[in-house]
Amino acid sequence: MKKDEFRNKQIVITGCGVISALGQNKNENLARLFAGETGIKANTFSYKDGEAESSFGIIQSELKEHPFFKQHNLISDRATNLALIAADECIEESGILNHEYDPLRVGVVIGTSLGGMRSAEIFHTQWIEKGIESTEAELLRQYPLHALVDVLAANYGFNGVKNVISTACSSGANAMGMAADLISAGICDVILTGGIDPISKFSFAGFTALGAIDAEQCTPYSTSRGINIGEGAACFILESAEFARKRDARILGEFRGYGISADAYHATAPDIAGNGAVRSMNAAMMNGECSLDELSYINGHGTGTSSNDSAEIKAWRSFVGDHKSIPLISNKASIGHCMGAAGAIELAFSLMSIKEKKIPPTINFKEEKTATEINFIKNHSVEADVKSVLSNSFAFGGNNCSVLLSEYKERQKKQTEEVDIVITGIGCTGTGGADIEELFETFANGTSWIDKIDTTGKDFVTEYVGRLTDIPYKKYIPSRVLRRIDKVAAMAMVSGKQALINANIKITPHNCTRIGVIYGTGTGPLETIEDISHKMIETGRGAVDASSFPNSVLNAAPGHFSIANMLKGPSSTISAGSVSSLNALIYAIELLKNNQADAIIVLSADEWNAALQVGNERLGLLTKNGKKAFSKDATGMILSQGSTAFVLERKDFAKNRGVNILGQIYGYSITSDNGPLCGFDRDGTQWSDGMKIAREMSGNNPIDYYASTAYGINIVDEKEEGLMKTALDSDTAVRSIPRLLGAASGSLGGYGLLSCIYAIINNLLPNQGQIDDELRPGFKEILDRDGKKAIECAAVSAASFGGTYTSLIIGKER
Repeated sequence: MKKDEFRNKQIVITGCGVISALGQNKNENLARLFAGETGIKANTFSYKDGEAESSFGIIQSELKEHPFFKQHNLISDRATNLALIAADECIEESGILNHEYDPLRVGVVIGTSLGGMRSAEIFHTQWIEKGIESTEAELLRQYPLHALVDVLAANYGFNGVKNVISTACSSGANAMGMAADLISAGICDVILTGGIDPISKFSFAGFTALGAIDAEQCTPYSTSRGINIGEGAACFILESAEFARKRDARILGEFRGYGISADAYHATAPDIAGNGAVRSMNAAMMNGECSLDELSYINGHGTGTSSNDSAEIKAWRSFVGDHKSIPLISNKASIGHCMGAAGAIELAFSLMSIKEKKIPPTINFKEEKTATEINFIKNHSVEADVKSVLSNSFAFGGNNCSVLLSEYKERQKKQTEEVDIVITGIGCTGTGGADIEELFETFANGTSWIDKIDTTGKDFVTEYVGRLTDIPYKKYIPSRVLRRIDKVAAMAMVSGKQALINANIKITPHNCTRIGVIYGTGTGPLETIEDISHKMIETGRGAVDASSFPNSVLNAAPGHFSIANMLKGPSSTISAGSVSSLNALIYAIELLKNNQADAIIVLSADEWNAALQVGNERLGLLTKNGKKAFSKDATGMILSQGSTAFVLERKDFAKNRGVNILGQIYGYSITSDNGPLCGFDRDGTQWSDGMKIAREMSGNNPIDYYASTAYGINIVDEKEEGLMKTALDSDTAVRSIPRLLGAASGSLGGYGLLSCIYAIINNLLPNQGQIDDELRPGFKEILDRDGKKAIECAAVSAASFGGTYTSLIIGKER
């Protein structure tokens, strides 16, 4: 994208597909939704401690297995199957595959909370009951959340952005918002987006422990006894109106705007006053340049719990003001609460209502049990000239997302002024150092943190791992908070607090709503998830602890950080494998450029534990001999753990604060190939193509230093060698940070970026340390480049299994 390009594009929807408890396609859902029917029925889950019967929004009829699984020799996973069913319908309606497009400018952005959890549950049960050697390793290929986007991109041949949003129950809606931002900015022309989640025994046990389940059919906004969990998927094709008109596509509606916010209130309960919800709704309306007079109705979150319904009704009152005729509805009594898919499915229903000129009802509504001044659409749909719908999704961790859809009409959006984004604060903790000072000493001295560990009595035999430092948790986290959080959240809070201090940002009631948190993680809270799952498999549903379950969602860590630091601006969580921290940075950049915030703290955190080592070893991804990246005899990764943090600000905001600028963002890109799950396309050039795109955006500055991904996996090292030869300058100095630290999953790119900042502010390359093994041909020469010139500009990239590549270029302030 050229810097002077018009970035505030009109975004339209040209395809939609949906599967839920109401039906396996859009027409079945449409007919039953507006007829006031429900797909919620009684069902039974079996646990070690007995059977549990309740009401669920389960897809009753048998799902046909998508041919993708047999074509690629994969075990069928329910979440992936749901995604492919919805995406096929969506893609067919859009007609996108019948038109010419640049595959690098067509992406996939999906929201999910559970992803391949069903496959993981089977693997974990096999492990516990029969031993590690009896497990089916292939089940793990679809466990990472990003497997969903890997499959979708490969199925349709898209090579642009791939990303996963995981903000619990607002994931699907938030994913659509990020997709719209990337198109509006000119980074993509078209994105397949939406939300997917399956029914899971894990989720049911957790919500039961919280006392949040209604065993009967739920009753949102009336008796509000609890939720019914559901499942499903909805997918959309979003594209710029210009691109859609150029290919003469049929436009279904306009994605007009969205807003995200954080409650910064409680790990599970919503802000009782509904203030966070009001901020997300107002942001969506402002972003969409829409007045309350134009709004036809609000499709509420409406879970059916007392706390949610009460808070949302208060938010409705505050938001609509004198416009009390604006109706409020909930779809969840029709389909259940579909977790990460909820927001996307409900947006599909909102889009249907615009076309059908009807407002769907909140069914199971008890007249005598609710506030009388609110215009609820009760039990029966009503005819209405629906022009615009605001759809709300609110989640654990206080993540709020509101999306505005409208009937399409050609219009010119207000042009936004291009702004520069700078880095003003940094922090870290974990392998490599407890803080920035210790990490920078590691870079200065070339200290290796790779250790051998004792595997006696373990279910894995790989001996190598990145050593964890002693982290001063209590220096940054109050003891009362530390007792309630897990390790991955604690690491994120330590590095994030360091970055806030480093940037000299003082959070006040006046600026807290303009400071956000974007989080990237590859592992998520794996230790917490594994512990809960283990107890559930060995003992039963009753063993699941209500205090642990809220920490099992990926967005728990940034939620805790937001609460502790009173940060109420835009908040989101990304889990896309090793590119997670860099993808989080790019999302933060776009939010800042769109003036959704003045500053955003970008966090990443990833842990190491036995389950992670076992899983990667079973897939054959770990080193057998301890040889490091770029070594001639390297055989796999060395895992590590840690957390990074960056404060990003609009440059004008930073200048007004008079703060020290550590670096300025020059360019960035996300590209992908269609490699196999947990693999890469050996012949694909998309990684090098992505670096070239980032360089073009940056003005093709000479790159003085490049921080490599350097997994130690041959195919990755070969592909990165190709990038160095075709997309970097012949004299660019290269360093492999994982040779010192190992690979910290989603935080990998964050550590590489910290090495770039070290090089720029010190005008000094990181020390590679003693190279005591034989390198791949030509690599000794590359790693020997000493960068005697001034370091003005640096680049970092990361590569995720499944073939996603993110590149970022920063430099000195200009």
